[in-house]
Formats: sequence, C-alpha cells, structure tokens
Amino acid sequence: MSRKLSRRDFIKLMGILGVGIKLAPYRTTSTLAQDEKIIVIGAGASGLIASYWLMEEGYDVTIVEARDRIGGRTWSDYSLAPYPIELGAEFIHGDQAITWDVLKDVGEGSLDEASGDTRIYYDGSLQTPIGLAFSQGLLDDPEELFGYAVFEWLAENDKDISVATLLDLMTAEDPALFTPQFRQLMVNLITNQFAGSADKIGIAGLARAYETETDGSGDFRLENGYSSIWNAIADGLDIRLNTPVVSIDWSGTPNVITTADGTTFEADRVVVTLPLGVLQSGNVTFTPPLPVEKQTAITSLGAGAVDKIILKFREPFWEEDVAFFLTTQNSRFWWRPGFERGKDEVPILTAFFSGEAAKFFENMSEADAIQAALNDLKIMFGRDDLGEHLVAGRFIAWGKDPYALMGYSYVPVGALGQRTILAQSVADSLFFSGEATHSEKSSTVHGAIESGIRVAEEIMNI
Repeated sequence: MSRKLSRRDFIKLMGILGVGIKLAPYRTTSTLAQDEKIIVIGAGASGLIASYWLMEEGYDVTIVEARDRIGGRTWSDYSLAPYPIELGAEFIHGDQAITWDVLKDVGEGSLDEASGDTRIYYDGSLQTPIGLAFSQGLLDDPEELFGYAVFEWLAENDKDISVATLLDLMTAEDPALFTPQFRQLMVNLITNQFAGSADKIGIAGLARAYETETDGSGDFRLENGYSSIWNAIADGLDIRLNTPVVSIDWSGTPNVITTADGTTFEADRVVVTLPLGVLQSGNVTFTPPLPVEKQTAITSLGAGAVDKIILKFREPFWEEDVAFFLTTQNSRFWWRPGFERGKDEVPILTAFFSGEAAKFFENMSEADAIQAALNDLKIMFGRDDLGEHLVAGRFIAWGKDPYALMGYSYVPVGALGQRTILAQSVADSLFFSGEATHSEKSSTVHGAIESGIRVAEEIMNI
C-alpha cells in the first residue's frame, strides 16, 4: 500500500488505514521609503522575505541575526550525503503553497511528491497499515475517528478541551480499541503534527487548522535544500550575522536596538521575527513593555519542541519500497530523506518527534540521544547489530537551541485567536512576523513566508 505525505493528511499518511502570491512585491506609491530605516530582527524565512520586499521598494533595510548563518529553523546539511539533509523544516506542504513562487523566482526546484509505503511498529512488529486496521477491527481511519470527535465535541459544547481529554472520552466509549498502546499511537500521530503535548494542545486550535488549509495537497522536498532558497534571496541584503539582540527601545523616535556586545542600531520601524520561544523567554526586553494584550498572546500560545535525530548507516536494512516508519516509541516517526533520490540515495533515516518525546531526548546528551534512537530501531527491526553499521549521527534539539527554544508553535486550550493578536503591529513602530503569527498556516515555512509579506505590506501602506 503506497500513501503520499500531505500536510492535511499528515496523520493519514502515517497511514494508518487507510494561485500563490508572487515573491516580487506589489508596487506602492509610498514616498517615505527612501527616508525610512528598517531593522529586521532575524534572518529566517519571514525576516528574509520581508527584507527582500522592503529593499525592493527602496527602504534602507538591515537584518540582525543572532546565528552565524541564515535560515532560522530551516537548515540544510550538505555533509552527510551528495544532496541536502534537512535538519529543520523539510517539506513544502501543498502544491499550492506560496513557496513555489519563491522557488520560481530564485530558480530552484523540487523533487517529486514524497511517497512510499508505510510500516507501523505496533504490538511488537512492523505492520502494514491495512494489517493494523484488520487486527484492530477498525472501519474508519483513526484520524477520521478523532476528527469526528473533535467537531462533535465543539458542536455540542462551548468549551475547548485538550487532545488528552478528548482521547480520555474516546477511551471511555471504546476501551477495547483504545488500549494504552493504541492511545500512544494516536498521541504520537497528533502531537507530532501539532508540536505540543497531548495535555496542552487544544482541540479548537486543531479544528481551525483542519478547516483553513488551502495550500493544496502533497509534500515535496527541495532539490537543493531550503538553504539554497535563502542564500539566493540574501544576495544583496545587508545581513549582520553573530548579532544577537538583547533589547528593543521603542519609547521614542528612532527606535533603538541593542545587541549582546553593546552595539546599537536605530530604526524608524522594527520587524520582530523572533521565535515564540525566544519571546517567551524574556531574553529580549522591550522598553516600554509590550501592551498587555500582546504579552498575553505571547504567554498564551505554545512553543512546541520539535526535534530530529539523523542516523547514517553503511547499508540499508529496510524494505526497498518503504519510506516511512511510525512507532509507538519515543522516536515516533522515521523517514528516508533520500527516498526520491533514486540510485543516489544514501542509507539515512531521520527520526522526527515532538512534545513529551522531544523533552525525553532533550534531557540527554547528543551521544545518548543517538543511542536511544538507535535502540528503538534495533527493537523495531529486530537487529541488535545496527550499531556496527552506524556511520554518523546527529541530534538537532530545536527546543534547546538558544535562538529558537522551540520547533514550531501550537494553540493550547483556550488560546484560539491569540495568533491574530500576536501578529498586530504596535504604534506603527514594531511589526511581528513568523510562523506563530499566522492564524491559518502556522508551523509551516510558507506560513512564515506569508507573514513576512504581510509585515512588508503593512509598512509600505503606512
């Protein structure tokens, strides 16, 4: 059984059973552009796109970036294989996502839609989706069952509840199906898509995500990696690397941005693309403090830990047509990042996990995390000798990265609507972008891109 990986069907893919905005900016009649200085904090997707648009309109734009590289939570590694291995965001989610316009503008391409068979490690063995469905006596796709329960609850109750609470209710209704193992499989599926822990993610936020996805179908890897896009866009931009910001003073004109080494920048307007996790940490201070409603939005939304472990082997030990492996273990979900590369594929597996599983691994050293993930594979495949075939391993802990402190955002119980508030500008001085500010396409690169376009247009239309 071959299934395709699409964002809308992310959980389905695991398979259990079963025209964009152009990158080139709209031209405006602004007469202020030549006289305005813009500081953009962060050289991730939203910061680079906003800067590109504003620069094209004649604004004096400088990006200050804490890291020694651009790209933020997208990061392509070119050392593990003769093609990029994504250490952060991996896919273009949807054949109608705005990312395709960016690719066209910078002359980059993608691979065919991600495909391949799925195996599910359940009850001590790797099973096909159909085999698991048969053994569990399921007539509907588990996500469909969960989705029906989400919308039924919200239609009948004026109250948001957590994923864990809803699963408790479903377990009470059908304890024979919702065994502890099956429940864990459901938790792994849902929280891997929405980043948080099951007891934190609100189903109202899930319903909003299900209802508003408009970017088409399919998942696609970039031929030359996400980093290739940002390198092309960055050409000609004024980017100051290794320049972490510690404070933003917006009490007067101009705004004053201070960096860790005491350097200051002055700007008429500031675009803040800091990840939600960094905003929550307080590592960057605002003078005066942000409005109460903005602070509430920052603290109310969830900064989800989403991590990866990448293991390179001397030879493959999996079936040729199988590209994805779902498991009830902490490593949760594995895939072959080189599956679409054909004969050029290097035997590499990527583990992708979030929520409590991410916290589990983040409490370990890199070496211990790699060993723990390898142990999961040993159990899944019944191969005690896999350590002898391991060539290299990497643990990318975005939740511990000081300039991210998260993978991507989610909407906790009772926080629906807070993304819109987070996205609002303050006093025509501070403008906020990034995936967490997108009310419909959060936790995606194309959501970050669209948010960068949004703030650029806001500035150009003042």
